[in-house]
Amino acid sequence: MTNEAWRFVPSGAPITTLEWFEGSGTSGPMIGTTDTIEVCPLTSTTYTARVTYELCNGSTVVETDETEVLVIEDKIWNGTIDLDWDNANNWTPVGVPNSSDCVTIPVTPNNPEVIGTEYEGLAKNLRVLNGATLTIKSENAITVTDWVEVEPTALFEIENDASLVQINDVSNTGNIEYKRNAFIRKLDYVYWSSPVSPFHVSAVSPGTSASLRFFWNSTIANANGGLGTWTNANENMIPGKGYIVRGPNSFDTTIQQFTANFVGVPNNGNISVPIARGSYTGADYPGTNGVIITNMDDNFNLIGNPYPSAIRFTDFMGR
Repeated sequence: MTNEAWRFVPSGAPITTLEWFEGSGTSGPMIGTTDTIEVCPLTSTTYTARVTYELCNGSTVVETDETEVLVIEDKIWNGTIDLDWDNANNWTPVGVPNSSDCVTIPVTPNNPEVIGTEYEGLAKNLRVLNGATLTIKSENAITVTDWVEVEPTALFEIENDASLVQINDVSNTGNIEYKRNAFIRKLDYVYWSSPVSPFHVSAVSPGTSASLRFFWNSTIANANGGLGTWTNANENMIPGKGYIVRGPNSFDTTIQQFTANFVGVPNNGNISVPIARGSYTGADYPGTNGVIITNMDDNFNLIGNPYPSAIRFTDFMGR
């Protein structure tokens, strides 16, 4: 007698179907039908798998099993003491976050504020949940190693002269509200660059006429017969590109505070903006209005800070 081994390979349609549901049981939304699914819950969440077997006699057998994905939050704001970010007892577990902590800001009676004088809050990544508010007060900053996520009904507000600094080149999600003040009169122009995207130049000063906002174009002929002139701006502000906008029509000759409120996803990562120059490289000559034109006049470009981080002008110019 010869020993033989047999291998049976099934063919035809599979006799099982697999369904994944979010939550305990099968009443929640179905999120997948494959053997393996990828999920990224914000909080610890149970998932249920339901397998249905179709037997040869036409009957079915249904089996369910559950698994829990645990989300370990390094630091969660509880705000039980006050609104000071730097108070260790306002955090669960106790302790002010450092650059290795994933930070979550939920809804609490006391909304957190980064306050003080040149204080720097820290986080590895930062999530502001729906309904919650986080404020960076003037002259202070928060440095986040990776990403920032602001849920749709959350508010992440950065006041004038405050900063959001990010270390790694990663994408952010959700909008921040970034304020910048200027003290101007009606006829004054202010140079602006947007720290968020998308953001339309008209939103810098909605009270300013559309014909009174510009960017510089170094390759367009000007009234003096040279190259380089102001061009009317009506676009989403390009990160790194500079614009000028006149004061609101409602202002007068008295100097008063104007606040630009930039709302959008904070810019991050390496940002470059193309620069251009005209083609003239010859000798100086008088322009049509009598002003001398040189071969350097068409070299100017207006650029700006594309990040939600304040720059101290004296430090910048001293480099």
